[in-house]
Amino acid sequence: MSALASAYSSAIKYAMRGVDEEEFATQFPDASPELLEILWQGYRQALHGSRVHIESDFDTLCEEAALPDKLHQLEELCQVQGVARGAGDLTADASAQPTLAVRAALLAARKAEVEQLEAILSVVAKAREEESRKLEERLAQVQEACRRLGPLAALDTNVSRACLMWENHKSGPATLA
Repeated sequence: MSALASAYSSAIKYAMRGVDEEEFATQFPDASPELLEILWQGYRQALHGSRVHIESDFDTLCEEAALPDKLHQLEELCQVQGVARGAGDLTADASAQPTLAVRAALLAARKAEVEQLEAILSVVAKAREEESRKLEERLAQVQEACRRLGPLAALDTNVSRACLMWENHKSGPATLA
């Protein structure tokens, strides 16, 4: 937590560094040297006061965000997973082995899952090809049946008209539609 507070403080100091006295003076070209000195001192005091006020809000911000609790939980999780290392320790040590073993097991499981999914995909692709072939055969059969029944369908229309005319003739004057 202290490292975070130090980084926050450094960031605030950098952000609130202001300008130097010469650059400040360029903002007031017509001011007398005495007035310029008073303005400069006020500017420096305002910057310092703002910086101190913002830095003092760090603890409040951390408490509002429950940051200490979250950092503690994160540290515990890292220790459980075997990845708890100090800030200066950049080398993998024996405590990282459980994490590496877990990652290796996950990788092996994912590879097996990929192989299973590829096998399923292959079976489905073959079944789809078979169904597509069957559909094409059925479509060809239907087209052949339509070609063969085409003359019969034309007769059906003529027969239907004749039947309609006969029915109309029995019940009254016949009309052709």
